Amino acid sequence: MDNFPYIIAGLPQLALDFESRKSNFESLLKTIYINCSKKDQKLIDWLIFGINENNLTRHFYRMLPKLGNQFMNEYFEYDLIIRNIKVAFLSRKNKIPAEPYLTNDTSINELLKTSKAPDFGLTMVMDGAPKILQIMDLSDLLEREQQLDMLKWNKANDICTFKLFDMNIILCFILKASIIERWNKLDKAEGAKFLKLLISELRSSKNI
Repeated sequence: MDNFPYIIAGLPQLALDFESRKSNFESLLKTIYINCSKKDQKLIDWLIFGINENNLTRHFYRMLPKLGNQFMNEYFEYDLIIRNIKVAFLSRKNKIPAEPYLTNDTSINELLKTSKAPDFGLTMVMDGAPKILQIMDLSDLLEREQQLDMLKWNKANDICTFKLFDMNIILCFILKASIIERWNKLDKAEGAKFLKLLISELRSSKNI
């Protein structure tokens, strides 16, 4: 039997422990993991695997549909689009071809490879493209990464809108905790901001 209600009910306390430094990302993940079924542990394994950008190969993207999970499919599709736009933007800036560095085949890759338009022609086919390109144009690298992570954070929330007690909520929480952990290593002040946002969301969520 799935333990989703039990696990999800405990997420606010895990977030508070994370804030007070009583636990780190690894201990938080372990607490969730041991309460999940083997099937759901496999989803967590693939999520953690995909969070490491060195693992985002064609093999990873071929596996995603086989997992049969909405959060994994939609989040990593969005993450891939952001990564490929980032590659195309930086390739253009450095006057090198983008094609060798684009990952997998997405609906926008052809535009990223061939378009000469300032927005790569993305505005006509993707609602969020102007915001992504605006962020990419920021000169402050830390601010750029922080805002890109905020886009991914919001996407994770969107996927889980109207979800109640299911695995998507748990995967979303782990994904957000990984973003916080990343920022704790890069910039503790930014990590604290993301953590406070997570706690605020959990306290106001009707799902908890």
